[in-house]
Parts: sequence; structure tokens; C-alpha cells
Amino acid sequence: MNAQQWTRLFQNNFINRSPLGVKEICNGYILPTICLNKRQGFYAGGVVDSKMEHVASFKRHRSRKYHYCCEESYNFNPDSAETCNESVIFGGFLVNHFGHFMLEAFSRLWYIVNHPSSPYKYKIVFCTINGISSWYRNFLELAGIPLDRVVFIDKITNFQKIIIPDESIMSWDYIHFEFFLPYEYMISNARKICNGHEKYSKIYLSKSSYSAGCKCVGEEYFEKFFRNKGFKILYPETLSITEMVYLVSNAKEIVTTLGTLSHYFLFANELCKVVTLTRTHDDTLYPQALINTVKNLNYYVVDVSLNFFFAIRVAGVSLLGITDSWRDFVKDYYGEIVTDETDSKYVFEYLKSFYQMYKTPEQFKFINKKGIADVFKRVGKLFFNEEFSSKEESVVANIDYANSAEYYKYQLSLVKANNMIAKYIDSRVCLKYAGHFSGEGDSMFVIENSVLGSTVQNNHIEGILIDFVKPTSSLDLKYGVRYGSTGQWSDLVNSGVFCGTKGKAIPVTGIRLILSSLKEKNEDCQHPVTSDGLKYLLQYRIFDSTRVWSEWANNGDKLCSSDNKDIFAVQIRLISDL
Repeated sequence: MNAQQWTRLFQNNFINRSPLGVKEICNGYILPTICLNKRQGFYAGGVVDSKMEHVASFKRHRSRKYHYCCEESYNFNPDSAETCNESVIFGGFLVNHFGHFMLEAFSRLWYIVNHPSSPYKYKIVFCTINGISSWYRNFLELAGIPLDRVVFIDKITNFQKIIIPDESIMSWDYIHFEFFLPYEYMISNARKICNGHEKYSKIYLSKSSYSAGCKCVGEEYFEKFFRNKGFKILYPETLSITEMVYLVSNAKEIVTTLGTLSHYFLFANELCKVVTLTRTHDDTLYPQALINTVKNLNYYVVDVSLNFFFAIRVAGVSLLGITDSWRDFVKDYYGEIVTDETDSKYVFEYLKSFYQMYKTPEQFKFINKKGIADVFKRVGKLFFNEEFSSKEESVVANIDYANSAEYYKYQLSLVKANNMIAKYIDSRVCLKYAGHFSGEGDSMFVIENSVLGSTVQNNHIEGILIDFVKPTSSLDLKYGVRYGSTGQWSDLVNSGVFCGTKGKAIPVTGIRLILSSLKEKNEDCQHPVTSDGLKYLLQYRIFDSTRVWSEWANNGDKLCSSDNKDIFAVQIRLISDL
């Protein structure tokens, strides 16, 4: 974890105590934004006066430009502008990105809250960046801005007078105390609207069911951990903005990942305990440090990133899991020792997701610039049996050390040193399996020797699908299950075929697996089988409602639960090099 840089961030003096002002210009123009540089995210637009001087911009830092900034105007013909003989208030810039909107859209609205009649109920004109979303109006209405006063400018317009409140925040620089006035109003309004609704003292804001932006693999572990600590797991995209503000403002402890969701801390109470889980190892976020400090929150920043490919906070794929930082946090916060390791199923899901996201020609150019083309192509071969090829395969020179090919070779060596992950990296036969569970439905695949199911929860297995990770021409796998209390066995099915039932609430009470060689015929299926010079013995065991694991069964054995008890978990292993 980049602890030193985080520490330096939190030591900043974020407060700007100079008084905020309001300027008025007559016969001015408000310009819709246009994109100047898509890659850098720079825009032009805003307010210009009658002399065509730019007088109102969207700045995120006093001296440096950041993504989405709008700090200049553009040439236009005043004679072609729309004319509006009214006085208006310039509300600022609205960015069509939920996190940026929540943090920066209200920078000038302190004036509206202080002057609810503003005077004579002037219209409030906003410039927009990247379009308009429905939640613009949701937020503005919750902040007490009458929607009939809101104008999203879409044509260059000349106004009789424009009232321009100063910006109360530059999110990568400073903040004024007045910035929080709209948020305080939203909190008060949300509590009135949701009065009597259920609230929770501990909440976890999850990203796991939201598909846009950065994909976080492994967040399920943290959801389960904090659920067991009494936290209510919330999925913000399923709740209204009013409900979210209400729930956050009433919580005493909040946990979430770093990014858009952690900006909800803007609505947290002073001294609220907030835990931020980072998605990348070396990243920090200045605006988050600003929020946590100025809101006077009791904050923890915990590095739970396990990315062994490159990762960025705002996009791509990140692997979250059990790190030294996480162990230290749990010991400090709960007085407990974490002995678990990250479930290998998340590692494999991360590898697969990473490959799927970056295998397009356009994305592969980015991979190649990072110097990891060889490793990337190998992942594709191992997981999908795809021979990836591209014309863009020359490694770019002068790559900084943090993203160099040597760095990734080192990271890959760490991956290969993990006995579970190594099964994907070398050439040995490897099995994967998934199940269908009561109350949960289909599970993700896990790799052999991993536990499928739970030894804690009471979701019984209703069916199973087992397959080879990579196709093999030398081995054959068949398997079957026993149903419920009847003792009836299913027909044997081939690898890759689901065996069991779905939607019938019929638990599995026994399993049988048969691994055989297509080249050697053994009368006793318990004999080791051979593939590419390696011998394998298949074994499996079950965990049922008696809360104990069975003994390991060997290849071909019918393994049944005690007294036809429901099976909650299964573990399969291939012992090789016999």
C-alpha cells in the first residue's frame, strides 16, 4: 500500500478561508461545452462577457488541468446567438459521471441555498459535459432546486444579466465551508422524505452487481465478512438517490471501495467511521482525502488489491482479496487474526475477465505498450485455448519500471509459485467445477482442490457441472449424482454437462466420478490414469448437514452423505506425479 503518500495527502490543509464572491455581468453569453481533447478530457464553454472574455469556468485545480475541466471559451458569431432578455444565475457545470457529479456539480449552488428566492426566482442555467442523465434532476430536486427554474444550456445564448457565484470547491486543490450547504439541505430533505423508513448503523456499499466502470473481482469475500459483522449490504444502483442519502446520513459505520461510492461520504455524519478499500496498490485519490478530512470522519484506508497485471482505479479489472494490509486492519479494528487466503476462484475469474476485456485489437495495443503481451497471450491459451495473434506485438521501449516487462515476469513468477494457480500455468490436466445451489442458483466455477459451496451457510447442492480446464484427447470423465432421500442415482453424464436438477428443490445426497484413459483400458477404475506421461488419481469428498467432511473417495466410488443428509459442499482433487 502507498501509505506514505496517503499520509501526506491527509496532512494537507484543504480549507480555503477566503470569502466567496458573486459577480454580475450584463449582456453576457453562456456557451454549451464542446470537447477540445477527448483523451485528456479538456472542454471549452461556460460564460463570456460582452467583450468575449471568458469569466466562468470549471476548474479542478488553481494551476493544473484535470480531466473534465473547462477553462476556456471558443470563437462564435454573436449575431447567431439566441437572445434571452432575462437575468439568470449561472449554476456551473454538470458532468455526466455519477461520482464527479456528486462531488462537483454543487460547487456554485451554495448561493442558491443562501438565497432561496435568488432574487425573484431567476432561472438557474447549467452547462453540461457528456450529456444529461435522469439523476441530474433527482439530485437538484433533493437539493431544493425547483426543476422549473433549471435550464440545461444547449445553444449559445445571450442573457440580459448573468449572476455568477464563485466555485466553492476545486476538488484537486481546496474547499470552502459553504460547499456543504447544498449537501446539508439534501440530508435534511432526505430524512423528511424517508422518515420512518428502516435505517442501519452499519452499511457496506457494494459495487459487485454494477457492470459499468472498473470490474472488481473478489468483492464477495468482503461482503460476506462485513455481513457477518452486522453490516447491511447495499447496492446503490438499486436504490433512489434520496434513499441513499438517507441511509448514509444515518449510518455510524460505512465500508466501500475507493472511487464513486466512497464519495457518498459527503453525506456522512461527523466522526462517522468510514473504511475505504483500495482497488489498486499504488493509487491515491486527493478528493477523497479532502472529503474525509474536512468532514472530520474517522477513516481507514485499506489496500486489498491483488492485481498482478496492471490496474487503474477508473476502468479495467481489479482483483480484491486478502492482503497484509487487510490482516493488519482486521487485527486493529476487530482484534482478530485472519488466517484465510484469497479463494483461488477469484484469481481465476480475474485472469479470465482481464483477458476478455483486453483481447480486442484496440485494447491489445494498450497491453502491448505495457510490455505484457507474452503473458497476456498465455492466459488466453490456458483459459480459452485461443491462439491470440496481433500485428501490434513489438514491445515498446522506454517503459517505466512499474510497468516494465521485467516487473510482470516477476509478478508471473509469484503467480506460478502459488500451488493452486500453477495448475493453470503448467501443462498438467486440471478440473473445474460449478454447482447449482438452493437459494443462490448457479455458482461460479472453482478450480480443483477448491471448495464448491459453503461449510457455513445452509444452501444445499442441487446439481453439479464438472469439466476440464483445457480440452484433453487422452482422458474421459463421467459423473452422476444421487437425488434426495429416494436413493435414486442419475445417469452418468460426460464432462461439461450439468448433472442434477434446477428449480425443483431436490437436494443432492451423493456423487460419483469416473476418470478413465482413452488410451489405456483399466478394469479397476480406481487405478491411476495416465495423460501425457503424468499419472493421476481422482479423489473427492463431501460436506453435509452433519457438519463434517467425509473421507476422500477414490475414482469410481459412490460417495453418499450420512443418512441421506443434504450436501452443502464438494471438494475434488487430482493427485498427480504418482
